[in-house]
Amino acid sequence: MSENTNQRRKKAMQEKQRKRKQMIRRRRMVFFGGIAVIAVAIVLVVVFLVKSLTGSVVSTNTLTLTDKNVIFEEVSSEEGLDKKEIKSYAKEIIKEFNSESGKTVVKLDKVKEKKDTVYVKTTY
Repeated sequence: MSENTNQRRKKAMQEKQRKRKQMIRRRRMVFFGGIAVIAVAIVLVVVFLVKSLTGSVVSTNTLTLTDKNVIFEEVSSEEGLDKKEIKSYAKEIIKEFNSESGKTVVKLDKVKEKKDTVYVKTTY
């Protein structure tokens, strides 16, 4: 009878070990799955932040009408364009226009240069 009892104890012990291993596997899966989800979320947040900080640049001339403003985005890819020259020229023209109108009507928002293309954004 003691041999039969030992076999039952051994089987019960093996069953406990099997359940424990199964529980450990499940916990590991949940843990690593959680880490994977967090990693994907971090990557998405970083991508979103990078895109929002760099801003979007249009590829063609664009006129956007909002409730309060008119936004003109001009793209030029002629040879010999210099960002500094265009920026100073745009500031000069805007200053002249604003002085003629008597108030600040036009504002230079952004001047960017990418390879041979210059991007100018103004708000009216």
